[in-house]
Amino acid sequence: MAVETIAALVAGAKAVNVLLDEATKALAKLGSSWRAARNGEAKQQAIQSLEEVRKKLKVVGDLARVGEEYTRVHEEVMKLLWECERAESFIEQHTAEFNKRNTNYSGNWRTVQMIFGSIDKNRDPVWSMLKDQILWYDAADDARANEMALRCNSAFDRGALSVRAASLPDVSTSLDSMISELRQLEQMLSATMYGKIFESLRELGH
Repeated sequence: MAVETIAALVAGAKAVNVLLDEATKALAKLGSSWRAARNGEAKQQAIQSLEEVRKKLKVVGDLARVGEEYTRVHEEVMKLLWECERAESFIEQHTAEFNKRNTNYSGNWRTVQMIFGSIDKNRDPVWSMLKDQILWYDAADDARANEMALRCNSAFDRGALSVRAASLPDVSTSLDSMISELRQLEQMLSATMYGKIFESLRELGH
């Protein structure tokens, strides 16, 4: 877990403690007002304080849940991105050996097929989370992520066909597209996590 994530969760916990302290004080005030003079104004103020505490606690809980979802998806996206970059790096390092006359030709294509199989396996958790499970921070993130996912999946399908056809230029083009989409997705997730969710938790903790 990243240091920034831990710091945000600690701040969130601190915020909860502050809110609970406010709730305790509000309850004490409410009880005192009832026992003392049944002061309607004092009771109303105490009730309003409790309602504010309840709303703030809900915000902290919602932010923590969304932050957890984003962290989980971000981790899966990074795994998938690493696999795509691994394929790209392998091809770049062995481009000359993808000549049919080279003794490593068949072995190189088997390696690429193996990596694409791993990419196919690792993309399933990402798309499953994006479509069905993740709690989105806002509708804009939801729309952008699904657009990137569609483009990345389309690039993978083209790449898989190119691997079967042993067309190196087309495989490279597809990998470039996949890596570009995944990097954009990773940047979007990071921007929301650190710039919005965790920062909000830190602010609530002050």
